[in-house]
Amino acid sequence: EQYENGEFITRGAPPSYSYFESGSLVTRDESKKYGVVPDKGRTLYVGQRQNGKLFRGYEKGKQMKSIEYPDWVRLEVQIGNKSRVIPLDILIDSDAYFTGAYPALASVLENVEPKRIPIARVIANAQLHRYTEIAKKQYGKFINFLNLMHQDSEHVIKLMTDGFLITDIPDRLKIPLWSDSIGDI
Repeated sequence: EQYENGEFITRGAPPSYSYFESGSLVTRDESKKYGVVPDKGRTLYVGQRQNGKLFRGYEKGKQMKSIEYPDWVRLEVQIGNKSRVIPLDILIDSDAYFTGAYPALASVLENVEPKRIPIARVIANAQLHRYTEIAKKQYGKFINFLNLMHQDSEHVIKLMTDGFLITDIPDRLKIPLWSDSIGDI
């Protein structure tokens, strides 16, 4: 129901879902007709593992055949590092990241402020190659001239990037950067 109400939409289009039932084939009454009964539980998947975020909700009580807790339901969120930098804080404040994964989960845990992991727009190598070709065509001869004048590639790079911060890169090329000397950006 929450999926149908759009409560799993985080960025525009709704994520895909899968729904499974498992159970037994049993006879019904005296008519000896067989029926399918989902006595081993149902599972709902929202999202896809390969996309970096997957919700899984299933009837754990039925799976374990629990007499004491037959209505036990387990909810899980699996987060991968595709287009995301997973913060270490997720190990300490996991409830906040669980409730922040999808709007539907915000009501599952009371008094927990949801935290979302931002998506980093990662470019393909082909696009990076294209930008390099454009820069080479537009400025390649000038950079070559500077290199001939100074006989030092590092000096030319310093000349061309003087005054820029390490984070000053084109918006389309912004990807998470990691370096021991500068920390995470």
